[in-house]
Amino acid sequence: MTKMELQNTTTEDVKMKKKTKVLIFISLAAVITAFAVYQYTFNSSHRDIASEAAFTSITAQSMHQEFSSDEASASQNYLDQVIAITGVVSEKTKESLTLDNLVYVVMSQPLPKEIEVGTEWSIKGRCIGYDGLLEMVKIDQATTITKTD
Repeated sequence: MTKMELQNTTTEDVKMKKKTKVLIFISLAAVITAFAVYQYTFNSSHRDIASEAAFTSITAQSMHQEFSSDEASASQNYLDQVIAITGVVSEKTKESLTLDNLVYVVMSQPLPKEIEVGTEWSIKGRCIGYDGLLEMVKIDQATTITKTD
């Protein structure tokens, strides 16, 4: 091998080593980023709505009126907030209920047996928005507070 060929081979080896180092660095950065996203998404602590204090207390009719008249403003005020809401139970299933036919509530636990259609209850849960098609405010992760009759 001539001196020129040896020099070209060495230069190519250096370039190849540099590319390999860059590729390893990028791969390592991608793995670390993926791990961090996974940890944040799946292992972060979740909100305990039942132990949080309510942001506000409101009737089912008042909350529905606010959403139906100005959804954007109501969403800004209530979305993802813990709300104490009072109304008459108009429908119920095993794990959900409807207050005044205006607010749909998904409970975090099965409904207590003492909740009956036609009785007034206060519940606490997280407001997840307004369903314009059904014209209902939606609450999830709810717990019962008190019977108000």
